[in-house]
Amino acid sequence: MKDGEFLQPYVGSVTIGARNQSHSGIVVAAHSIEEKTPGEIFHMHNITSKEYNSTKFLSGEHGMLRKGGNVDVAFIPITASDVTIGSKVRAHNGTVTEVAWGRLADVERGQHLTAYGWFNNGLGNLMFKNVTEFHGGITFRNMGISEYETQTGDSGSAIVYHGGDTATLVGVHRGSLCMFDAASEGFPQVDVSGSSLCRDDPLYRFYKIFSAWENVEDSLNLVRPG
Repeated sequence: MKDGEFLQPYVGSVTIGARNQSHSGIVVAAHSIEEKTPGEIFHMHNITSKEYNSTKFLSGEHGMLRKGGNVDVAFIPITASDVTIGSKVRAHNGTVTEVAWGRLADVERGQHLTAYGWFNNGLGNLMFKNVTEFHGGITFRNMGISEYETQTGDSGSAIVYHGGDTATLVGVHRGSLCMFDAASEGFPQVDVSGSSLCRDDPLYRFYKIFSAWENVEDSLNLVRPG
């Protein structure tokens, strides 16, 4: 997804296909689309290449971040006939992975997670789950914290747990947050004053935060496949 001209940076990754009671569509990070208006065109890459498809943003009511929700995700119906919604996620290098819908609650702390984003296919440990984040007057609940690599433009990335022969979707990437180094503290304390401590204090560092997939399902009224 992007704003403006072709070469401008993406504000979010489109990697997750889903369906609600009425439509097939995509799950994205709400903060990456909340300034768009109904009828405006947005762009998405397809599942096998960095080519673009376009469709219209149909409504401002699809789980938008600042409309009372507690999860940073939105569901956008897809009407374009050439867009296929399936149970796959795509890495930045073109690798396509079949995934099943899972639950973050079923993943133990310390297990590896992978972020499938536009710019990064990052691997990191699950450090905390069932975290509450307070941000700009909004309370995000049932969040996970990891240390996979991402950058601006990877918001909305699928967070996948590879356990045995199965890959399961367990979250949607939201962004980075500054907190005490989890290696030296028993539990993270979120820096609500901004990111300056991560630049100036060695006891702070950036970690990645994401929405648990089961919370995404419930908030957007998605229909679980199968």
